[in-house]
Amino acid sequence: MSEQKSGRAIDPSKAPKNSDIAKILAVKAENPKLNNSQLAKIAGISKQALSQMFQRYGIDQERLEGFKASRADIFAGLQETILSTLTCDDIKKASVRDRIIAAATLYDKERLERGQSTSNVSVLFQIGDDASNAAMRKVLEVESVTPSVTLEAITVDSGKDNR
Repeated sequence: MSEQKSGRAIDPSKAPKNSDIAKILAVKAENPKLNNSQLAKIAGISKQALSQMFQRYGIDQERLEGFKASRADIFAGLQETILSTLTCDDIKKASVRDRIIAAATLYDKERLERGQSTSNVSVLFQIGDDASNAAMRKVLEVESVTPSVTLEAITVDSGKDNR
């Protein structure tokens, strides 16, 4: 038996395990209206043990719920801050690889914001005649535009012709 700070002996087999936090948070996510007493009862631990577990992992329920409710606005604000402080010199200092990745990521995020496709889907036709399959392929070709990113499109103008 080990001792708590209060001097009382505790049974180590009854202490919450580190993996329990993931299960408890999954139950909480599925049932957001559960309070800590109900959650502790479901987990088979005391309310105090649950509070200690949350404290050990830095989980402040009220603060966490407030963050989750405002997460999109928080992220948008951080994105704006990061992008507004990014200078052309910063972009010039980045490797070509990093610039290509940044451009491709921003392209995907732009398409997502506009409600456009962010992935390509392949469809195989096994039923139907050749004419209907050809017509369907033509429709898919029009709707499935594959993006291409060129170095020229993301190179910051340094006054030189980079072609």
